[in-house]
Formats: sequence, C-alpha cells, structure tokens
Amino acid sequence: MDLDGLRAVANCGAWYAGLRRVALDQYLTQHLGNYTSAAEGTTAVVFAATTDPRRRICAHRSPVASVRRAGASGWVIRWAWAGTSPDLPTDLRLAELRRSGECLGVAALISPELGVPDTSCPDSERADWIAATLGAVAAQLSGAGPVVRIDDADGGFEIVQVTGLPLAEPTFTDLVATLPTLLGEVAVGDHRVALHGLAVRLGWHVMWQRPSEIATPANAASDISQCVLTDQRSSLALSFDVNGRPRQRALPA
Repeated sequence: MDLDGLRAVANCGAWYAGLRRVALDQYLTQHLGNYTSAAEGTTAVVFAATTDPRRRICAHRSPVASVRRAGASGWVIRWAWAGTSPDLPTDLRLAELRRSGECLGVAALISPELGVPDTSCPDSERADWIAATLGAVAAQLSGAGPVVRIDDADGGFEIVQVTGLPLAEPTFTDLVATLPTLLGEVAVGDHRVALHGLAVRLGWHVMWQRPSEIATPANAASDISQCVLTDQRSSLALSFDVNGRPRQRALPA
C-alpha cells in the first residue's frame, strides 16, 4: 500500500493545511525570529529561538503519524492511533482519524502501517511530500490545529497537530495574502479540490462557471474551469486548466 489511497483526502485539505501552517509560522517568527521545534514529554512541542533557546513557546501536540526509513525499500508510515503503549495518554483525535477512515472507506487510514516505495527523487523531497500529504489529511479530517513535522535523529520524523496557541481560523484576507504560496508551493494534485475543501470548512461559497461562459478561444474553452470564491464580503476569481492547475494568479473581484 502507498499514499495513493490518501490522495483525495489530502487534496481536499491541502489549502486549509497550508493556511494554518503559514499562520503558525508567522506567529512563531513574530515572537521568536528563527526557531526550531522539538517534542517534549508525551504531549508537548517546544518552539525555541535559534539565537536564544531560552526563549520558548510551548504548545500541546496531538500525534498523527510517525515516519521512518525502511532501508532501500522506501518509507514506513505508522499511524499514531496504532500505538499500543499503555503509558501514552488517551487522545481522542487519534480515534477520530481512524473513525474517519472507516466512514470514508479509505483503507490507507485504517491500516496501522503504510509502505511508501522509494523513487528516484532525493530523500529530502520524498520526505517533504510524505509530510505534506499526512499534514493535509490531518487538517482535513481533524482541523484541530496547524500540523508540524518534527524530525528525529534517525532520519525519520513525526507529524503532529499543534493546539493551545492563539491562532484564529483563516480569513479571506489571509487567503489573498497566502495565495501565491498555496498555488506555487503546496503539494496538491488538483487545486480545484483544495479550493472546494477550504470553502466547505470555512463556510465560504464557490460559484463554478461552465466552459461556455468563459470568454476564451473556442478550442481552449473545454480545458478551462473558472470559479468565483466569496465569503459574502469579498471575492476572488480563479481559473484552472483541465488538470486542476492554476492558469493565472487570482485577483480580487
């Protein structure tokens, strides 16, 4: 099994996860400047200023999954809900991820471990892709807080959700400011799905237009989808090609 089974869920949560991650980074940078992150104890994550580690911000962490290298064969992902240690405190979000998998019929969320085959791309890129996928899944199914990757000394990492910090839900203004990052850097197979997932979560409205309604050359109209996203106060117009990739930068409508 690999991450293909998670792709639809990850696509749906990609923009929301991206917005939450940017908000967390802005908050930490404002208070700490450059920072590092590390797990502490069984339930905490500590962000420390690189120039002065005594300057710290602590938050609660809810584990999502751990990822480790499996030699030349690739990577192994183990969902946090599959942990059996009686010493770990109960976190209802662990059960929530598994329950969501059962409701959606997603085998990759129900299996305790997933194997991700190795590819020709560098390990760092593969690890980034795995982390982004798991983070988007957690954001979509739980939405409890920003998702953070915590690296370990063995080359693996842990994906956790961070709560307990004064971070508000994304606003439409946040979306406009972060849009270049979402369109250019967020790992997503279809931005149309990510846009729709964000709108549903935040109570915004998406108005899709048929190709015939778009003023484009006739031979290109069938390959274009266009929409207007609105929170009833502001709006954005976006265009996508047939593969769900943005055709142009969105502009306020």
